Amino acid sequence: MKNILYLNPSADIGGAERSLYQMLILLDKKEYQPLVILPQGPLVKDLQDAGIKFHIINRKIIEAHSIFGLLFASLYLAKLVKKYNVTIIHANSKYCCRIALWASFLTGSKLFLHWRDLNIWPDEKRYINWFRRRVNIITVSRAVKNYLCDKNIKARNIDVLYDPIDPKYEKTYSPNKYRSQFSIDKEFVLAITGRIDSWKGHIVLVKALALSGITNLKLLIAGTYHLVNNPSFKVQLEQCIKDNNLTRNIQFIGSRDDMEKVLSVVDVVIVPSDHEPLGMVVLEAMASGKPVIGSDTGGIRETIIDGITGLLFEPGNIQNLAEKIKLLYTDSSLARKLGEAGRKRYLENFNEDIFVKVLNNIYKS
Repeated sequence: MKNILYLNPSADIGGAERSLYQMLILLDKKEYQPLVILPQGPLVKDLQDAGIKFHIINRKIIEAHSIFGLLFASLYLAKLVKKYNVTIIHANSKYCCRIALWASFLTGSKLFLHWRDLNIWPDEKRYINWFRRRVNIITVSRAVKNYLCDKNIKARNIDVLYDPIDPKYEKTYSPNKYRSQFSIDKEFVLAITGRIDSWKGHIVLVKALALSGITNLKLLIAGTYHLVNNPSFKVQLEQCIKDNNLTRNIQFIGSRDDMEKVLSVVDVVIVPSDHEPLGMVVLEAMASGKPVIGSDTGGIRETIIDGITGLLFEPGNIQNLAEKIKLLYTDSSLARKLGEAGRKRYLENFNEDIFVKVLNNIYKS
């Protein structure tokens, strides 16, 4: 049995954390013993409940940038690697790749960097290319892999592994049980889920809804604000909703642990991101049998087959998005067919068995 150290810079519940949790649940425990290194946060309780071993570490250590900070952090992690007899280090985010790279170098452990972003910083590129012979990179989509290749990133292997989702999305839930929670009667219900940030396209969606001319609609906005890149975005979004007279049509429902049930009341899921490495919300909607309208960018175009399993629109194009929304509003049979085809595509191409098989092949490569 091999001991794998999973390193994650956050214990908040985001896409990377949900993916990590599902990965740990699906991991072959007869062959691999996981240990998660992470800061304190909500994910810790989930690990406890699942009986997964973990070690709490200060976030500043995991994300160390300075030379002295990185030296201390790397030595600290290397000590943990030796203490727990770790043979594989799996960094679940680019934001902890530096410490993982150096700890792997110091201990000789096999290294996997899980790349979930369509960007790379100069020092990250420099370190990866320095240690190219020991670096294996896992990307969440072909789009991310192509991006790294275009940036001339050197590594032993660069493999694509689509994120796993919770199997609860594959189940069928009765919408009648949950409509009352959102005061839904006969409205055309749309949803945008995930973090609320400027690049996620919320403002584009609000303007498209206003342009569509549909009056009996309701938009459910799930998730919490992530204001690191744009601290004033909350004010901007709320003002946009007010300016377009959609205050009564839009409901913020916050972060939910029952999104699979929320989706049961939704007619269409919208993913209008400016860019998207993968878009787990697309897979969750497809597994739920809901039609998706997504930006024609990044990993979204790998999961949605335009006109067959969903609809794609030009990123940032308000008119184009409004037309797609109106199309599914006026043609419920098309919406149903897209949802059914999307679910079939998910079950055939992105299910748990496929994920486990690909992950095992990557670890053994």
